[in-house]
Formats: sequence, C-alpha cells, structure tokens
Amino acid sequence: MSTIEAVKSLDGESPSLGSLLFPSIKVCAFGPEVLPLGSGTFGIRSLFFHEDRWSSPIAQPEVWFSTDMTVRERGVDLDLTFFGLTIDHPLFFSFYVQAKRVRVGSLEIEAGGLRRYSGGVCPVDFEGVQLIGKGPSRMEVIPIAGDAFWNCQYLIAFELRSRSTITFRTSQEKKSFIY
Repeated sequence: MSTIEAVKSLDGESPSLGSLLFPSIKVCAFGPEVLPLGSGTFGIRSLFFHEDRWSSPIAQPEVWFSTDMTVRERGVDLDLTFFGLTIDHPLFFSFYVQAKRVRVGSLEIEAGGLRRYSGGVCPVDFEGVQLIGKGPSRMEVIPIAGDAFWNCQYLIAFELRSRSTITFRTSQEKKSFIY
C-alpha cells in the first residue's frame, strides 16, 4: 500500500502553510503569494492566538484566511476562505512541486523548460496525481530551473477568490496526517 502524507502548520516566520507527499510527487511547500510569483512574497505571517485555523499572508497582512485540510483515501482537499481580497491586489495560492513531468490539458510542460501555462483553471496531471482547483479565477504552471525553491521543478499558482477548494486526487489507498 502507498501512503499520502500531509502536514499543515500555522507557526514560524514566513513559513509554508504545509507540505504533501504522494508516492510519485512531493509538494514541498504551499501557501499564499503575490505577484511576481517566486519573488520572495510567499508564506504566512507568524501569529499568536489564531485558533489553529486562521492566518494572514506575509505580503498582504490586511487579508485573513482560514484553511481546512482534509486527507482522504484518494487525496487531499484544501478548503480556503479569504477575507479582505481586492481586485487591484491579486493573491495567489502557490504549490512548489517536485515531479518528473506535468500536463495541463494536452500541453506537456518540461521541468526546467521554457514552456509554461497561464490561463483558465483546468486539471493539472502529474505522475498518478491530479490537481484540481474549484473557485480560483485563473492559474499558472511554471517550470523552475536550478536548485532554488526547495529543489522543486514546478510552481503551480491559482489566483484566488474569496472561497476556493484545491484538491489533489490519486488512487492511493492509505493515508497519514500530522497536524
């Protein structure tokens, strides 16, 4: 049996919100980020008395959000609710992923390559894992070159609306969750 492992944390200084480990891919970090993506605006603010649910992006402290993470037999659901988002200051929810390849529709995006996807939200297929966004208005899939960003090969970012659900689906049978 294969295992899905998930970690969520709301503590630290400019940390990732968590990470996910599937047998075929690893999501090394995920959390809020503003444009330009990958420019050091990633992560959450360190807060006290947040009831283990509420947080705020480091780049937009006026925005608050709650995160509910559910690990299921065949995947992980992230339910996100944001307060204080504005059209003139878009906020993205980013995933830094270690994977050998990714496909968006019929477009295959090579790790370290120049081809990327920017457009409407559609399923992103990894090796045995599919990423699905419900609620975000658009998304980007960007190949990463070099050893930066947790040695990840891809950045997948969803532009957020007030309420969004982002799901990783796989055919795995066993789960593990650390909170």
